[in-house]
Amino acid sequence: MLLLISPDGVEEALDCAKAAHHLDIVDVKKPDEGSLGANFPWVIREIREAVPADKPVSATVGDVPYKPGTVAQAALGAVVSGPTYALVRARNAVRVDPALPIELLGPLGCGSLTGAGAVLKTFGAGPGDTLVVLGAGAVGLTAVMAATAAGAPTVAVDRHPERLAAAERFGAVPLPASSPDLPERIRRLTDGGARYALDTTASPLLINQALHALRPTGTLGLVARLPGPLTLEPGTLDRGRSVRHICEGDAVPALLIPRLIGLWRAGRFPFERLIRTYPLSDINKAERDCDAGRTVKPVLLPDRAGR
Repeated sequence: MLLLISPDGVEEALDCAKAAHHLDIVDVKKPDEGSLGANFPWVIREIREAVPADKPVSATVGDVPYKPGTVAQAALGAVVSGPTYALVRARNAVRVDPALPIELLGPLGCGSLTGAGAVLKTFGAGPGDTLVVLGAGAVGLTAVMAATAAGAPTVAVDRHPERLAAAERFGAVPLPASSPDLPERIRRLTDGGARYALDTTASPLLINQALHALRPTGTLGLVARLPGPLTLEPGTLDRGRSVRHICEGDAVPALLIPRLIGLWRAGRFPFERLIRTYPLSDINKAERDCDAGRTVKPVLLPDRAGR
């Protein structure tokens, strides 16, 4: 049995440090926000520095169901602050082969889960279905990969030539977003209209065009947060067409992530080709490269030297 102590702040952590030989782990949390309440990164760092280096420090990353972005931000703040362990809800943790590269597996928990989950879980796409993906970023391109793996022909729409080229390499028909009469072009490429459409752009114009490009009873899924009210044009929902929001691919991570890893190991889900790693000090460059379309999925690698 291990003795875990949860100091309320830095002052209590200093008291813990004086009795470090009596305890096994110093746990950093914010108790007023629940058993997994996340504390501030600077508090985690100060406690880490106060506790002897040979004594493990754990940090909680929050107990906020259905808010994966908030948990991700808390996790980032925790892991760059020097703790030995991060504590999360059991249902938020997915066991993987420890031999696999963590910098590749991280994106599976967010963008890849969303894009591939939308195709495989929400739509259940397969042979005979057709799909149009609007936005060939990390989410859109993993949706393309999943559709290709499932045998569903796909059209990818984007404004960046580099990303359209990537979509084509992953099995999609590329189509510039500026194409005249975009819905008609999509209908011709999908034999009368796509069965499914996935919008990752939150562009009202593209959302309306995607609905016009669907075949009767087709479904449009939205994964991006809309910047404001969405006005649908007349006729977009005619003939049984529908639109719905998709959160994290409607997936159970513990089930879908191992499935995606299996597809990756079989060479059918090459998401590693989207990833470019940067040291944490190059975070601004990573953002610029992503905005310019030079990088699809930047992954920041914290420098642990000297900890």
